[in-house]
Amino acid sequence: MKKWMDVGRVSSIYPERCTARVYFEDKNMVSRELQVAVRGAQNNKDFWMPAIGEQVICLFSPNGNGEGFIIGAVYNDEDKPPVQTEKKRHIQFEDGAFFEYDVSNHVLTLDFSKVSGAKVILKNCQLIES
Repeated sequence: MKKWMDVGRVSSIYPERCTARVYFEDKNMVSRELQVAVRGAQNNKDFWMPAIGEQVICLFSPNGNGEGFIIGAVYNDEDKPPVQTEKKRHIQFEDGAFFEYDVSNHVLTLDFSKVSGAKVILKNCQLIES
């Protein structure tokens, strides 16, 4: 029986197609291009690409032809979660910037303290203070 799910590390990325290749150490092989699953691709679009070297979970077609998807990245001993509570939604970028929403105290944080010259651009919106 063929393995239909596997964990490997990204070896190359193709952002223009939202695909990547993954190296599987236990097999000493690199996958064909795999589509990167996103949370929206039609009307509401979400985009992310795993980093080269990032550990990802792959799901493969059961017919054994190598077609498959990268369904997400996983934390491990080297790359630990940036927060330790289920009450926060946190997105952190490689330059140190992050944004986070804490539902327990209703606080949205945009933190650029580790970034030199960061800018926030708001287009065609009205700022309302209460």
